[in-house]
Amino acid sequence: MMGGVLLIAAVLATGSRDAPDDPPRTRPARFETLHAALRAFDEGAWLAPRDPAAARELYDQSREGFERLIAAGVRNGRLWYNLGNAWMRLGRTGKAILCYRRAERLIPADPNLAENLRFARSIRADRIPPAAASAAAEVLLFWHYRTPLAWRMAAAAAAYVVVWGLLTAALFVRGRPATLVWSLRVAAALALALGASVAADLHHRRTVLEGVITADEVVLRKGNGESYEPLFDHRFSEGVEFALVEPPRGDWIRIRLPDGKSGWIRRDQAELI
Repeated sequence: MMGGVLLIAAVLATGSRDAPDDPPRTRPARFETLHAALRAFDEGAWLAPRDPAAARELYDQSREGFERLIAAGVRNGRLWYNLGNAWMRLGRTGKAILCYRRAERLIPADPNLAENLRFARSIRADRIPPAAASAAAEVLLFWHYRTPLAWRMAAAAAAYVVVWGLLTAALFVRGRPATLVWSLRVAAALALALGASVAADLHHRRTVLEGVITADEVVLRKGNGESYEPLFDHRFSEGVEFALVEPPRGDWIRIRLPDGKSGWIRRDQAELI
């Protein structure tokens, strides 16, 4: 399922704005664009085993329809998810990961999205292991890295309420039994840990811009120009995720790879999340 039913309300409710490629501005036009895109994807999936070339054309029609809705101002995680699926069927792993990462900001707890993102990452050509410190942190703080932000926010709020509830109860209980004291300490520790996790995540999102390489044969250079030497002999393929180190300089951006190494690539070889 492409999740079309979940998209309809968002597609019809979103206000219009000027955008390129004549995006659908009226509700009926958006409704028709959405259904045409979903229909093209489903027909492509049915045709793929029999006629791959025809299926590819249908996937491309589907991709175009979803992009027209996004250009019209529709902001919906399911729409980005569906666009990522279309890019995956077209063999564009980098574009798919980019769309899945954008969808993740809007529907972080979606299990289908998580699985598709995991699969897309597993088939990209370049698999760059994280720096040793980052890898150790991900193991020790697995709950922080593998749990959606929305869940941690809800859990932190619940722990906070429990702490105040226990503090209130302590005012009316004589002698402060060990069970009450122990429960209060555990709840306070959870509230602090979860609160710190949420704060760190929000700070990271506000201060660190991330992106995905969406081109092949990308050369990571020592400076912002073709005249600078490559950092590696290796040319990177699409799908590599990175963090932006500093503001762009002209047509070049400086990126940091998961292993901590940084260099310059052309802006048109990547997109920010």
